[in-house]
Amino acid sequence: MIPVVSFAGIIPVDISDSKLVSVRVDGDNYEYDGTAKTPEVVVKYGITTIFTQKEDGSTELGLGLKDVSKAGSKATYTDNVEAGTAKVKVSLELSGLLNKYSGSAEKEFTINKRPISSTELFKVNCADRSKTIEQILKDSSYKNIYSQASDELAGLIEDMSKEYDGSAASNLTKAYAAFITSPYSYDLVAVEGTAVYKSTGVSDKAQLSFTPSSVWGSQADNYYLVSSAPVVVDAKITKKTLTVAPNDVRVAVNETPDFTFSAGGVTADKEVTQYLESLGADDIIITDENGKQTDLGAVVSAPGKYTIALKEEAVSDLDNYIIKVGKATLTVRGESTVVTYDRYKMGYEAHVGNDGVATVSGLSTDRLKEVGSDGDIGYAELDLTETGKAVTGASIPYNELQKVITELEKNPFILGFYLSTSQGSIKLDTKAISVMAAEAQLADRANLEIGFETLGKAELTPAQSTELAAYNLIKLFRVYAKCGSTELKSVVGSAEIIFPYKVPSGLYWYKYKLKEFGGDGSITDKIAIQNDTDGTVSVSINKLSAFAFAYEKCDGGFTCPSYWFDDVNVGDWYHDSVDFAAAAGIMNGIDMYSFAPDRSLTRGMIVTMLWRMQDKPAGKTGVFSDVKAGAYYEEAIGWAESVGIVNGYSQVAFGPDDAVTREQLSAILYRYAKYTGKSVDNTGSLDIYTDRGEVSDYALEEMKWAVGAGLINGTQGNRLEPKGNATRAQVAQILYRYETN
Repeated sequence: MIPVVSFAGIIPVDISDSKLVSVRVDGDNYEYDGTAKTPEVVVKYGITTIFTQKEDGSTELGLGLKDVSKAGSKATYTDNVEAGTAKVKVSLELSGLLNKYSGSAEKEFTINKRPISSTELFKVNCADRSKTIEQILKDSSYKNIYSQASDELAGLIEDMSKEYDGSAASNLTKAYAAFITSPYSYDLVAVEGTAVYKSTGVSDKAQLSFTPSSVWGSQADNYYLVSSAPVVVDAKITKKTLTVAPNDVRVAVNETPDFTFSAGGVTADKEVTQYLESLGADDIIITDENGKQTDLGAVVSAPGKYTIALKEEAVSDLDNYIIKVGKATLTVRGESTVVTYDRYKMGYEAHVGNDGVATVSGLSTDRLKEVGSDGDIGYAELDLTETGKAVTGASIPYNELQKVITELEKNPFILGFYLSTSQGSIKLDTKAISVMAAEAQLADRANLEIGFETLGKAELTPAQSTELAAYNLIKLFRVYAKCGSTELKSVVGSAEIIFPYKVPSGLYWYKYKLKEFGGDGSITDKIAIQNDTDGTVSVSINKLSAFAFAYEKCDGGFTCPSYWFDDVNVGDWYHDSVDFAAAAGIMNGIDMYSFAPDRSLTRGMIVTMLWRMQDKPAGKTGVFSDVKAGAYYEEAIGWAESVGIVNGYSQVAFGPDDAVTREQLSAILYRYAKYTGKSVDNTGSLDIYTDRGEVSDYALEEMKWAVGAGLINGTQGNRLEPKGNATRAQVAQILYRYETN
């Protein structure tokens, strides 16, 4: 610096904060590399340099300032690592014999984003590697980890694969670039894009084309794409594993089994279809319960359970598949010794109350007079399912009941009284119904009310709840009978209940349990019998008690109701619900090996499920023009519309194949609950849900009920998503909650 000269001689010059100190940053065009940027700073007074701080942090004074102390003078940097705007601040405290400088100033400089080119995308699929890229880089003991890692990352591209699915589609959404930010650290940057395979068949070098579109991840702000040119790398398409198995078969003794074969997860594949059609009974091995192989001729004359599997030589070498042999069960039954008695329906009039109980009048017993005329025997049946409503029980006036008792007492070919409701059936022999009639007479000739009542788990004792903990509950209900206010506790004579659920074929019956829960807290295992003709379950009773129909919780083994579904595992949140739906015959898979839990449920599907839960009552046809004749949901939709459970979009359109929304599902279940006599008073609040305003007016009360009843919960972010589609897994769980809570 040139000092100021006065007539008084040389005097000190004071540079205060009010005087501008200029700052120049050398090298203003930096690029992000993960390291701190500390550009050289030069401070001048006029044209004279008075202070410099170099990139390495060292400082020096300008020429002619040898007598000046620079203590406390420095440049400090902020925001100088990541891409964006950085700052440097210079503070001066220079003092000497002739000169004194003080003050501060700031200047901004730019760190530019680092470009990513296609050649830097070393890894485009991380699905099958044994180590992550992070592990590979961190495990490196070399100083220059970039060069050491690049070969390994490039090699991992060769291991990228997908399983054959016949299409060029890829699930790949991200490719990765590894950038070294220091000798021992790096950035792993994800690049989003779309990927397609250039070929569809099994190949070690199928070639995957990845088209980058944007940078993604925690370091994304420090990088940008140079271009969106596709990156083509070699990739594998591996063979798909198919489990090919014969179907479960049930036959009577001396009947020849009819075997068919299925392959899980494959639809409309010509190669696989032709292979399955070529398989036959000669391609299988049959093994008895002791593991001993036997021939088909010996099996069909010996009752028992056998294991069926494919012979090794029957397994074809399909180009795109690895064939895995699955097992099935052949059940050979003995001749039936159960006598099936006819049921003779009586005419009646009925008024069904809101509680689901039908008050009967005008009972006609004319048909009963014919019983025995041709040597036939049977039961007098009051079939209340013909009302078309959800009837849980019957209230029979004493004078109407006496009509039945009179016929029973004078006709030995009539074995008793049979009551059919939508919740199940009750069969009483002549003695049992006569004793109940006598009880009604003692109660001032009161009505005899008899039927089923659905219970909740909260009504069980702690011991009963503990007993059920090892099971998945299908139905909890009570069989009751009362005369006026007198509750009947036991049955004098023979009684039987026919359980309202049918066990689907192919499932192991011994896994199902029917437990009697007495009012005194007792727990009794009942011996249930499965009807071979229609799959219904019946059990003899001597008490009017609560009953639980359930099946053992499983480990996903062969007896699991969802065993054959490749996309349902024991650890899945929906496993128990899918087991319930499959065991009760409410939901089937989309094919033998797939349940498709994440697939949207259609309007036709949900109506069909409720129809099955009501044991498939008769329904009208031709109600809606878009419901095809013969479609699986035709009769179900006709029934549901006739009883007010569903509405169409218009008088002619229903939209059976449209995905059902969560608010539509709530409305349908609400109407179904009212139809079945279930309370809909338990409404909840929607105030906590951020999208409550999106609920349609028609479904507002119904959605409140579904939330209050615990059927529908919010999604992440406290959202109801009323217009969102309901998946098959979600609906299975909702129906499970509906039936068991």
